[in-house]
Amino acid sequence: MLLAICTTVINKISREDSAGWERLAADFKNQELDQARLAAEINAGHAFTTQHRGRRAGKNFKAAGYIALDYDNVRNQDEVQAIMSHSLIKNYHSIFYHTPSAKTDNPRFRIIFELEHPIYDGEVYGSYVQALIWRLGAVADQSCKDPCRLFFGARGSQPKTTGRVLPLPVLAQIAQEWRAGQKEQELKARAESRNGNGHTKGKEKYLEKVLENQINRLASAPKGERHDITLKVAKVLGGYCAGEGLDENRVISSLMNAIGGSDVDYKERKSAIESGLREGKSQPLYIPELVAPATTPRTFKNGVDERGEYWQEVPPPDFNDAPPPESEKPKTKKKIELIRADELDKLPPLTYLVEGELLLRGVTGLYGPAGAGKSFYSLDLALKTAQESPVIYIAAEGVYGYNQRVQAWCEHNQVGRGWLYFWPASVNFMSATEVTGFCENIKQVLSEPPKLIVIDTLNKCMAGYGGEENSNTDMAQFLVNCDQVRDEFECSVLVIHHTGKNGTYRGASAFIGGVDIAIELDTDEDLIKVSCAKAKDSKEFPAKYLRRIEVKDSCVLISANKTDQITIGGKPSEKMLDILERLNYGVFTESGAKVRQLQETLEIHSQNRSSNSTLYYNLSMLKKRGYVTQGPKGDPYFITFEGKEALRAYRPLVVQD
Repeated sequence: MLLAICTTVINKISREDSAGWERLAADFKNQELDQARLAAEINAGHAFTTQHRGRRAGKNFKAAGYIALDYDNVRNQDEVQAIMSHSLIKNYHSIFYHTPSAKTDNPRFRIIFELEHPIYDGEVYGSYVQALIWRLGAVADQSCKDPCRLFFGARGSQPKTTGRVLPLPVLAQIAQEWRAGQKEQELKARAESRNGNGHTKGKEKYLEKVLENQINRLASAPKGERHDITLKVAKVLGGYCAGEGLDENRVISSLMNAIGGSDVDYKERKSAIESGLREGKSQPLYIPELVAPATTPRTFKNGVDERGEYWQEVPPPDFNDAPPPESEKPKTKKKIELIRADELDKLPPLTYLVEGELLLRGVTGLYGPAGAGKSFYSLDLALKTAQESPVIYIAAEGVYGYNQRVQAWCEHNQVGRGWLYFWPASVNFMSATEVTGFCENIKQVLSEPPKLIVIDTLNKCMAGYGGEENSNTDMAQFLVNCDQVRDEFECSVLVIHHTGKNGTYRGASAFIGGVDIAIELDTDEDLIKVSCAKAKDSKEFPAKYLRRIEVKDSCVLISANKTDQITIGGKPSEKMLDILERLNYGVFTESGAKVRQLQETLEIHSQNRSSNSTLYYNLSMLKKRGYVTQGPKGDPYFITFEGKEALRAYRPLVVQD
């Protein structure tokens, strides 16, 4: 773990020891230690802190690979046991030791959590520590949140190590919940404050407008969408019932009247309203802070101070949603400066994450037919990059099956999984708002921005949200939002796409026109051919060949030469022979076998992308060898005479005559 050690100060020093405190500001040396080594330093009485660039100061914070918590106000061993039994501590703490001032009636101690990945931002580190203290019950010393906080060693304390680490996603989730709780308390306090400051009338007018907008929204909903709209409307209003005291009975009555219609079942609509209200009340909503500033002129009408009606001048709440939080201020557009033509040579050169294939700030499109190895290739790029920097892999078609591929890759390359994170769902890349939310989620989990984000696949993150692949307008919108992610993290974005029946990328030409680099994958006999279809600002990389090798229950891609191809007359792989054996079953010889039937007989789960990709690859290889033919629409597959001869040669005992 990343930290700093001071060996010139032993145990705790007095406040008057100015020379000692100067050493504690200047003598820390940045190091990377495992738990056993840190425990040894603590046992020697050496102090430790986070890493800094130079003197120990907030502005010099560099990195932290741990979180340490002080417990100074514990009365007895029973309380110690209660603290240590907390699931977070029990499952994730790394080191425990008593401090030098510990006594029987005051068993002071320290708990250290080794972080799965270091944190490189002092403010983020402080907020994570504060969130962890909050989750653990706020017994620990609040000053631990100081990124410069030093912790004295304890000579002869014999610290106990566990070997456990605290995953950063677990810590980030705690921080997210803590921040949400802080925001809710703040809004609630402001709401209560407003109620006592003469703004009741303004509040009522605002809530009236909320109710009016939502009723109009429901009344104008298309007939086929009324149930969904009812749930959404009731959720918004339920939030205001919980947060601002909107009358729930009035809400129910108003919504029932808005739905109307004798053809609508009374119980069904009331159930939908009550369900939405319940969900909404679990997430209270509060009116934004709209109190008039002290300098607002006081006006009177018939002797009545109208300052309390200031909210009448405020724009009404949004039609569809709750009022935005105060923190959501309109972002000013980034100022763009003109560049003279004679200054172009001063621009920095293109920087690659992967030479010729992934620009450090660029969008790359990767496309190829089913079974060509697109996901194997993109995962290879992702894992190589993740050895040094964070990578986000959007597994939009499901995360099931990736574990086999990752295990195989790590075993073959003899390295760990690095900083690879999977986003186990699709992301709506047709919506700038949804993409912004995705980016915010990533920021909360990672302490430094990702260098690569993989979108697997375009179809799931575009067509899955109403985008049309054949529309240049929709494709351009998709790529604009890819650019948004690229600019947000200054990273590389890799988009995986399919080919159509014509053998090239599917859909609108805006796809190839909008990416910086386009990579095409195709099968060439038993090899995978990787070629550059476009390089906007750089030279196209030369074509290369890869081949699959079986590792564990999956495959790994390795470099190959064109001459490495297995000849048509060579022995098929064991998995190819497995397929031929199934196709040779009597039930399939006449009618053929569909992919689904092959999956069942080969015991391949439909969501196991690794095994399914291998299945398609092997089918394509068998077809090229002439051992298999296909129906006009792809399915079913048939074994040919040549396929039976190959099966007879290599598995004679299973051939049916």
